[in-house]
Amino acid sequence: MLLAIHGSITAQQVSQVMGMDKAAVSRCFKVLQAKGLTVMGLSASDGRLRIATLTPKGRALHDQILDIALERERALLTVLSASERETLLRLLKRVHENLPAVEAATAAYVSSRDRRAV
Repeated sequence: MLLAIHGSITAQQVSQVMGMDKAAVSRCFKVLQAKGLTVMGLSASDGRLRIATLTPKGRALHDQILDIALERERALLTVLSASERETLLRLLKRVHENLPAVEAATAAYVSSRDRRAV
């Protein structure tokens, strides 16, 4: 979805937005590339950064999945009033905005565990 929105994106950017491990995102990018859904290139501003871009085949799959996802979302949310849907989206946005704090807490936890293992 982020590829479709941004046109091209790095694994680091995806991991920051989604709160996922960068290595896991990189593995996903490799699978997408192997299936011909993306192409990988180097950043013009930083030749170390690999940037994923959707291929026409990838865009077509995205569009197909988007239609299904929107229909599922519509069906899922039919049990909520308009006000409840607004509340749900507002709460989900707050949780998503808290991902940097979650990443920091996770890094601190892992770091403290690593020190105790030494």
